[in-house]
Amino acid sequence: MSWTVKPSRTQEITKRTEPYLSDEAKAKYEKDLIPRYPERRGALLPILHDLQHHERCIPHQAMVEVIIAGACLRACSNRSRTRAAPTPTNISTNSEPLIE
Repeated sequence: MSWTVKPSRTQEITKRTEPYLSDEAKAKYEKDLIPRYPERRGALLPILHDLQHHERCIPHQAMVEVIIAGACLRACSNRSRTRAAPTPTNISTNSEPLIE
């Protein structure tokens, strides 16, 4: 038995003309799904799950449309992923080591 190698690096991804994420679907997500979560990005997996339910897979074009539409990720793009300042520890607050 031999392995079949696909030319995935040079393979063209087919695109369809109509979008996977229609205006009606965007409105439905904005009205019903996104308000359920404290942050918009929390709705990303349910949106992708809904797309998978309707299409039976998640095509590359659909993932790109979700990101470009900003259905989930627009709000978290400006948010810092680190704390404003480091949390002080015993080592950084005491000049002498803790002796037990």
